[in-house]
Amino acid sequence: MMKSVEKFLKVFLDFIIGLLQKVSLSLSFKTRQRLARILGQIIIWLDPKRKKITISNLKSAYPEKSKDWISDIMKKSYQNIAITFLELLALPKFKNENLHNIIKFHNFQIIMKAYSKGKGVLLLSGHFGNWELLAFAAGYFSKIPVLIIIQSQKYGNKYIIQSRTCAGNLVVDMAKSSKKIIETLKNGGVVALLADQSASREQGVYVDFFGRKCSTYKSPAELALKFNIPMIMGFNYRKHDGTYEVEVQEINHSDLEYNKQGIFELTQRHVQALENSIRKSPDLWAWQHKRWKYQHPDDINNYERI
Repeated sequence: MMKSVEKFLKVFLDFIIGLLQKVSLSLSFKTRQRLARILGQIIIWLDPKRKKITISNLKSAYPEKSKDWISDIMKKSYQNIAITFLELLALPKFKNENLHNIIKFHNFQIIMKAYSKGKGVLLLSGHFGNWELLAFAAGYFSKIPVLIIIQSQKYGNKYIIQSRTCAGNLVVDMAKSSKKIIETLKNGGVVALLADQSASREQGVYVDFFGRKCSTYKSPAELALKFNIPMIMGFNYRKHDGTYEVEVQEINHSDLEYNKQGIFELTQRHVQALENSIRKSPDLWAWQHKRWKYQHPDDINNYERI
């Protein structure tokens, strides 16, 4: 009985996501964002549990802020997720529009300079702004196929993958990505991944994030240090007119060695860069994730156990 229900739910939600893609593709850029803001409010109503997590995270990160401020940022964060999702579904249309008028990069030459070294490039970001459009535009403007590390979606995966790959980028599921990542980097390619989710104690290292210790995946730092490749971070900010500006920066690690201390320090550096971006525009980050899910051990310097 349960399998029948799950099968029906998958078919139904796949249909809904396919329908949403058709609607999103038919809309203008600004109309799509207006619809997404309504969709964001609906998501809040449908998922009260995730709403509580969002509010709790915001209160922890900004204990000095008022209840009204927390509520406002919470709503805008949901709106950002909805905008990102609808724009993801519409990426095939973006390819045929003047993308330069929608998203502009500052310091894009940092990516191209790193790529020209032929050692491979690691692109990091977080669930901030429209991270899907960021990866799409990086591949589109550079003319370099970017390998995007993703988590497969339970519903609508076909439509989502079609959008992510429509400009030539490649995708691989995180659970099966290790071999492909190493192969791509050794061949001088570009790998993009989001580095702002909670990691288990086995996969992570504890670093500071908004004044609290949180377990963060150590694999990006391990890759950068082990293969001595550039680590570049990009964050896109949505302006009042709905278009985007991207800030690109390289996270220096020339002073670090490939050991536990180096991995810890480089992880802290890229997490700090993420926090700096969030503090500029807290409404653009996905606060819905249990970022501090894994509690830090009593010994705050005990990351070597991980």
